[in-house]
Amino acid sequence: MPPKRPSTPKQVRSVKKSPVRKAGNGGKRSASTGSSGRFGGKTLLLVLSFMTVFLAGIGLHSLYQLYLTPSRKESMKQAQSPEKDQIKPPIGELVAIAPSLYFFQESSSADDVELIPVQRFTREQRVNLDRLLQALMRGPQRHELEKSIITALPPGLKLRQHRYILEKEELLLDFNSALVENGSRNILQSRFRQLVFTVTQIPGVKKVRIWIDGKPRDFISGDGIVLSGTLTRDSF
Repeated sequence: MPPKRPSTPKQVRSVKKSPVRKAGNGGKRSASTGSSGRFGGKTLLLVLSFMTVFLAGIGLHSLYQLYLTPSRKESMKQAQSPEKDQIKPPIGELVAIAPSLYFFQESSSADDVELIPVQRFTREQRVNLDRLLQALMRGPQRHELEKSIITALPPGLKLRQHRYILEKEELLLDFNSALVENGSRNILQSRFRQLVFTVTQIPGVKKVRIWIDGKPRDFISGDGIVLSGTLTRDSF
């Protein structure tokens, strides 16, 4: 009867190989777990750092917005404005001390008139631009008319708007079309002289630009009075 083959060595070999495989697989898992843990820790630190910077930025922005009061915001807008000329809308702030009104006085010896200052306001009286122009456009009073004092400004004349350009010391006056109606060259020049001489008494106003019905007019009449630029007292 032939002898049986021993089976113990196979079982021993399989038993010996099995722990090696398990040990090898177990080592690989341990290394992987360690590297992923280190990576996760760095990521968490980066996220926390970003959140800290972000929240700090929000806090500073909120404090900055509280600092910016409406007046500060308006001043910053004006400082950042690209326009060189600053326009001052509140014309009421343009004030003259006891200014005169400029009218014409007829000469008794010749057919000529002379531009003269007429005192209407008391000494040290503060008069703003609106009040000054309204008094001028109303014309001479009764006792002034008795002294042959007249005006070249027409009835129905109205001031539509006005603006003051600080840097240029320039005042823009926009009138209705009554200013240029029914006027020869001499009459129109007389009207402009009255206006320019009266408003340039206000400190800071040296030049006057005249518009008609909201638009600049290069030529007022067929006589050729040019108003493309500004007018000063030396223009007449």
